[in-house]
Amino acid sequence: QKAIQLSLERLQVSSLDSVLLHKPRCWTGICDREPEGTWHDSWVALEEAVDSGKVRSIGICDVDNQLLDQLLQKRIPPMV
Repeated sequence: QKAIQLSLERLQVSSLDSVLLHKPRCWTGICDREPEGTWHDSWVALEEAVDSGKVRSIGICDVDNQLLDQLLQKRIPPMV
């Protein structure tokens, strides 16, 4: 939620067309610090941003088939 709000303020807009969840898991050599939550926490926050009208569509990139299958079962599945 914080990142979305910061993006809205920086861009001086009231909504974003899309937000992607990029690299939802920390692989060796990818993360320089511990994540603040899980990919599930992030997805719920993205769904809430859609519900509030701050974001029109949500999506993913750099995921494996197992995670994609889980995300496709969410209340709001990836649109991108």
